[in-house]
Amino acid sequence: MNPELEALICADEEARARVEVAREDARRRVEEARARCNALLRERKADADALLAREIDAVRREGEKLVEERRLRREALLRTRRAETEPLLERGAAAYAAILRDGPGRGT
Repeated sequence: MNPELEALICADEEARARVEVAREDARRRVEEARARCNALLRERKADADALLAREIDAVRREGEKLVEERRLRREALLRTRRAETEPLLERGAAAYAAILRDGPGRGT
């Protein structure tokens, strides 16, 4: 074989081998970058999920606090109304009993 041709074939084989090594190296770097990216995405998603859970808990606690405040206000209002109306109920019951006993227009 011609020495120049042999040198050219040898150089071609070496170049092809270097290209293949470079391709493998590039594939490895891409996979490493993809793995880092996926890990970062998982971390960010976990952080976002944790933040969302904290915000939901805060909203739930605030809602429960508002419900409790309204329940207490309602109970206080009912106590006030009950205190205001109990004497009227007794007076109305007495008036009704007088009407039944004495007839309309006489018991009041």
